[in-house]
Amino acid sequence: MGLTDEEIQRLLQAMEAGEDRPRVEKARFAPLQPGPVTGAPASFKRIADVPLRLTANLGRARLKVKEILDLKEGSLIVLDKLAGEPVELLVNGTPMAKGEVVVINEAFGVRINTLAAGEEEGQSQDGS
Repeated sequence: MGLTDEEIQRLLQAMEAGEDRPRVEKARFAPLQPGPVTGAPASFKRIADVPLRLTANLGRARLKVKEILDLKEGSLIVLDKLAGEPVELLVNGTPMAKGEVVVINEAFGVRINTLAAGEEEGQSQDGS
């Protein structure tokens, strides 16, 4: 709901005349009271179907553009991890666990060995 041109003019004239100066006061709020506790356990049903990206980090390699352009079927890329070393699992880019690669019915999988410590356990995202 806006002011009419007439109301704006009256306010401007009043301000020029030194009338109706705005009062500035510190806001006061009533103290917060705890709300009723329902006693119902937290439910993850609402977020259970939210898709997340799970990545198994097998290792890394640094290649020059020429080396990438020379890749063809059957090329071998040597990673910086040794066979049998733990594989890092990332959920949406955040480390969540370490495990080992397994083969199940000719498909690869990862057996989780350890879960990453969360921030609430004293470890922040930047490792400090």
